[in-house]
Amino acid sequence: MLTQGRKITIFGSATPQSNVRLFNNYSPGQLLGPIKAGENGRWEYILDTLELQPGEYSLKANTQLDVLGLLSTFSSDLIFNIAERKCLGSDLNNDGR
Repeated sequence: MLTQGRKITIFGSATPQSNVRLFNNYSPGQLLGPIKAGENGRWEYILDTLELQPGEYSLKANTQLDVLGLLSTFSSDLIFNIAERKCLGSDLNNDGR
């Protein structure tokens, strides 16, 4: 479980120089990125959880080769939970942060 506001590094490998498409399974129209695989095929995306509401999330990725118009199959789902950020000190405006 991750605390709201932490950053998650999501990474993988794909066809070199391909476009990696990272999807939120709970909002299929939401595409995160853009992400480009390097010459060695490795890619990385840093997801800031500050704007995510507490709850469960699921992401999956696939790649696209623009030159040939080819799409890969989807990766396995990455499932994670976001816990509400707790206030560790004084909370002058009572917002829990």
